[in-house]
Amino acid sequence: MNRLMKNIFLVIFISISSLAYSQTIYKIWVGENLEYLELTKRKANFDYGYHLNDYGISYKDSLLRIIDYFWQAGKFGRQHEDYFFKVLKLTNDTLIVSPLNERAKNVINNKEKFVFVDKTKLYKTELKFQRISFSGTGCFGNCPTLKIEIDSTGIVNFLGEYNTGSLKGFYKGQLTPNQLAYLIELLKMSELDRFPRYLGDAIDAPNYNFKFYYNGKTRTSEGYFIPYFNHSLLNYLLNIYNDINFEKSEEIYEFGK
Repeated sequence: MNRLMKNIFLVIFISISSLAYSQTIYKIWVGENLEYLELTKRKANFDYGYHLNDYGISYKDSLLRIIDYFWQAGKFGRQHEDYFFKVLKLTNDTLIVSPLNERAKNVINNKEKFVFVDKTKLYKTELKFQRISFSGTGCFGNCPTLKIEIDSTGIVNFLGEYNTGSLKGFYKGQLTPNQLAYLIELLKMSELDRFPRYLGDAIDAPNYNFKFYYNGKTRTSEGYFIPYFNHSLLNYLLNIYNDINFEKSEEIYEFGK
């Protein structure tokens, strides 16, 4: 084989290898309503709206099997019930699946097919952040009852009511440049245009209320089942008050107005 042929063969081999790698199913996928699906060769994770569950996985000949293991009294060893999906399309950017059994159909809201996109393709760089207003209620545990509002300059208005440490009442403060930059980064990655408006309800669970002001518009969202995809933003809003230097204020402030 002469050098030219070797070079041609090498280019073809690299191209095929790159294509095969780019079309791997083993990555993090995000659904139409920010459903989170992480697939590796060893396990699968996906969320029902508020937390991840670990599952077994098998993928062969366009058949994706997600294995739900559990222990059952009176039976030896782990039992399992499976979700079966037919992979209709797999590219570098897109995964389209169709349910093959009732369990699989239930988890994708009874749709005939479901579209996921590569998580790395979702990052949005253009966001004019104006303000965010957030509140969380208590629960039978240690959930904080609070309200917090942050504007584009980093000014913070905060109301601590329960499980907020020494911060009880109304306070004003200021984010550091790094704290503000990180918040804006989280908002850019949160796909605000697709942030679900209704987040469901649950017994013994906090109720969250979001109000996003960005790009000249307002988007509201309320409920408990925050998509796992957005948990970094939720954790920021629930905890950032611990890292702010506040001053107590007697001002009467209306959040979300």
